[in-house]
Amino acid sequence: MNFQAIQALRGIAAMMVLLMHARIAVWWAKDLWNIPFISAHGMIGVSLFFCISGFIIAHVVSRSAFEPASFIVKRVWRIVPIYWIVTTLALIFWWASRFWWRDVERLGVEGIVKGYLMFPQQGFPLVNPGWSLEHEVIFYVLAAIVVPFARLVGLFIALIALWVVGRFYTGWDYHLFSYSQIYFAAGIAAYWSREVSPKILLSISFVFCLLTVFNLYKVIEVSSTIAIMITALGCSSLIAGLVSMENKGLGFPKWLVSVGDASYSIYIVHWIVLPWVGYVAYRIGGSMELWRWMAFAVCMLIGFISRKYLEIPLMKVSVIRKLYSVSPRNAKIAS
Repeated sequence: MNFQAIQALRGIAAMMVLLMHARIAVWWAKDLWNIPFISAHGMIGVSLFFCISGFIIAHVVSRSAFEPASFIVKRVWRIVPIYWIVTTLALIFWWASRFWWRDVERLGVEGIVKGYLMFPQQGFPLVNPGWSLEHEVIFYVLAAIVVPFARLVGLFIALIALWVVGRFYTGWDYHLFSYSQIYFAAGIAAYWSREVSPKILLSISFVFCLLTVFNLYKVIEVSSTIAIMITALGCSSLIAGLVSMENKGLGFPKWLVSVGDASYSIYIVHWIVLPWVGYVAYRIGGSMELWRWMAFAVCMLIGFISRKYLEIPLMKVSVIRKLYSVSPRNAKIAS
């Protein structure tokens, strides 16, 4: 199954993060418009990404032919090559223009190498969006270890248990006890719930998403633990509800699905594009609000170019194609 709902939600999540980050291109501007919710809370898009990952991995590991070794190779190949390319470009830009010099000094050689390896770090890697990939890698490793022995149910329980431990453990945990685990678990729950009536699922989603907004804007105040649970339930029921509607014939705009297809490239590449747009904006001047949206558009364009000329060709490498061994209809969700 293609799961256009998943691709559409990926597209929304990517645009939320990009719109929030686009102001970085014109960081000195004082008169930018406030984009409701997005300007202050666009990082909810990453929480949605985590839930979507949980759904996708649940779909992948539920196949009877699940093999941990090929699973890890496919997941690594899915995210690593482009991330390495972007990190290398960031280093070249640092050498040529001194962009990110503070990050380079903070990380040092060891931090840069850890960034390439996606090894969990307490601070951001050089390409800042890579922090979420560190969490994703932990999730993939857990899936490869747990699923062969305890199936998807065992993975779900393990994720919940790790998150609960994280509520009490205060030391450096290499992201093992991170809040992200509850979002991955929520994505698995969404996969299990995808056949439930969309009216029920979307009603649940509306309630929990509304509670999330109320909490973010201090209409209500709850603990961080409760806030994460509310957001996870909102994302999970939204994913399941839209997939359930798709099963009943709902279609999604092709442009939004296309953005979802390119969402990984958009998410990673935008970090090295924004400073250059900002440099041009600073030199030329004019409306910084217009430049903010120009930065958004340029990042989207380069994300699509990356998708076409990097992601797709990389997925067509013969060894990787053999590992996937799925039909074209399933390839999009499996990747």
